[in-house]
Amino acid sequence: MDRIYEDVINYFKEICKIPHGSKNEQDISNWIVELAKKNNLQVRQDEMFNVVVYKEPALGLENKEKIILQAHLDMVCEKITESNHDFLKDEIKIIEYVENEKVFLKADGTTLGGDDGIGVAILLSLMLNNNVKMPGCYFVFTTQEEIGMYGAKALDISDIDAKYLINLDSEEEDTATVGCAGGVNTIFTKKEELSPSANQLFEIIITGLKGGHSGVDINKGRINANYLMAMILDRINNIQISSWFGGTKDNVICNNTKVVFSSDMKKDKIEEVLKTVINNMTFVDDDKEIKISLKEIESTSNVYSTVVSKDIIKLILNLKQNVIDMSTKIEGLVETSGNIGIVLVDDNEIKINESIRSSVDTQKKYYADFNCKIAKSYGFECKEEGEYPGWDVRINSKLQGLYSQCYMKTHKGELPKILSIHAGLECGLFFQKNSTIDMISIGPNLYDVHTPNERLDVESVERLLNMLIEMIKNI
Repeated sequence: MDRIYEDVINYFKEICKIPHGSKNEQDISNWIVELAKKNNLQVRQDEMFNVVVYKEPALGLENKEKIILQAHLDMVCEKITESNHDFLKDEIKIIEYVENEKVFLKADGTTLGGDDGIGVAILLSLMLNNNVKMPGCYFVFTTQEEIGMYGAKALDISDIDAKYLINLDSEEEDTATVGCAGGVNTIFTKKEELSPSANQLFEIIITGLKGGHSGVDINKGRINANYLMAMILDRINNIQISSWFGGTKDNVICNNTKVVFSSDMKKDKIEEVLKTVINNMTFVDDDKEIKISLKEIESTSNVYSTVVSKDIIKLILNLKQNVIDMSTKIEGLVETSGNIGIVLVDDNEIKINESIRSSVDTQKKYYADFNCKIAKSYGFECKEEGEYPGWDVRINSKLQGLYSQCYMKTHKGELPKILSIHAGLECGLFFQKNSTIDMISIGPNLYDVHTPNERLDVESVERLLNMLIEMIKNI
């Protein structure tokens, strides 16, 4: 076990050397193809740079049911404000540290890419190690998962004759995911003319919020920086927005945002607005590091009219967002949510992106349509993209029972959790393509994914690998 575990960590470090943000997976995809060819494995790669590798069954296991092990190649690219990291060409710099006697890996000022780099590393270790006796196995590496699961949507699985699928894209060692939410991205755009401002220009910057994954973290009470900024701007008289840059990903709770605007209010009055808004809000401990700066700007920047500026602000405040509905079937599960991940206002366009997630397809459509109606009432155009299906919990799943048995065996009798989650997984698309496949999703302990605070519990990787191999032996 030590050797294969070391392989996982080494492969993960190699993965971190290859830039692999969404839509930039060609290099890592080609690398995996070359590894497969060097090891005489059957491999195919499609136009989306998805890779499917088939490994023949070990001697004596030819009659065992075939399995699929699956992970996605892309990562969310987020960084701290001070970082000059270029995700298109720079490798992720890994930092190993110890906290409470546990060993962790994190990145230097950026997301780590453990989601789903560690899943990819686990697949590679099993794919290229012949000491683990396996039935026939398809190793499936997909692309563009983080921006709409476009790789999995395009993937042809008609030649994959496996009965079981284990997805390695979950983030809690003691939990198997057996169902997930579907989602859709709604994009609101508007074109308007700018003109010179007759009033003083100001800049407000919000930083220090925790942010996080817009699915699994949406119920943790963390503030969306774009929404907070809109609350502030709504209280400023005769506001005319020049620019607004908040967030870069639909599926990330925005943790920093910057606005340049003009107003006939004096700086001290705007400072009073800031204090009033902040004092009337409740911040969870995760957001206690919030910082808000205000300064006057000497500039000749053009601005949008007060009417257009108010339309932007009011739209953000009136969109259905954060936790919208809780499930009536599963206690504690968010059923429907919205996240304003991106606000982009410059002299070329006004653009607001919100992702809607729901475990109920009709609710997903209802709130996406509702938000589009709100947007149109403020003069915005609306389009939907990146829709993906949810994944219903399967009754009488063999994999669920096998997972529980193997987890207890490798974790001294401890009972695991089996849950449906409020996040999207590619399992929903595989289920849509072939509803007979029995699936679960597992993974080691990852914390604060989709943020620069992302970190991987190294020891949990070995425990998960041990449990996964036990499952493969008994499938």
